Amino acid sequence: MRDPRRIFALILILGLFISGVSTLTLATSHAEVNHALSALCPTSAPEIMAALEIGFAQGRIEPDEVLHLISRLAIVQGDPAEKEAILLTIAHALQDNLPVKILVDQIEEGLARNIPLTVILNGSGSQPRILGLIQRASLLEAVRDLLYSKRIFSAPEGTKAVSACLPNARFDCLVSEIAGSLTDYLEGGGSPLEGYLMFQQVSLRLQKIAGLRGSPLLAEDVDLVLERLTPTDLTNIVLAVL
Repeated sequence: MRDPRRIFALILILGLFISGVSTLTLATSHAEVNHALSALCPTSAPEIMAALEIGFAQGRIEPDEVLHLISRLAIVQGDPAEKEAILLTIAHALQDNLPVKILVDQIEEGLARNIPLTVILNGSGSQPRILGLIQRASLLEAVRDLLYSKRIFSAPEGTKAVSACLPNARFDCLVSEIAGSLTDYLEGGGSPLEGYLMFQQVSLRLQKIAGLRGSPLLAEDVDLVLERLTPTDLTNIVLAVL
């Protein structure tokens, strides 16, 4: 009969080994991101990497996502300054305490569709309208600030949500989904002057997201937002960004 103490010790050692490997892998991922970043845009790499470290710590972005994005930018044809500007826009959004996954997804989609870097970055005012990365980041900031003005705030993870103070993951989801809904509306040819239509689209999107299994967004979060926002609020922030 095997000694239970030896079995327990082996399990403990195996657990420590796996934990060490995971930590090493994470550290390597950060190093790989820094190496790839330094090769692509050596001048601004320290600033961008410092912002990315914040994003990694907050869970707003993963090293693998960034490394994939940098690798794609490195091989695509385009102005190196525009590649640097794209990564700086992500970095500045992280510095401004904004969710960035929706921005990264937009860049990846644009690259997959062979959209020119200048359009990915700056958008296009022709029809159909395309919002660029800079406008989308500004829209995220405008939505975040609008929620703040309505006394809807974020709190560190693990903090019990009270009143209008939501855990970061739920608050970030609200900001991303409202901004994403407004972007889809505008790129679909909608007029920013028709605030009631934007409000309707935002409402439907938030309710749908809150109903999904595993969504960080709760029905009560959606109710809180829809009670405090108005169609005029949405028109004002969209006009300010365009």
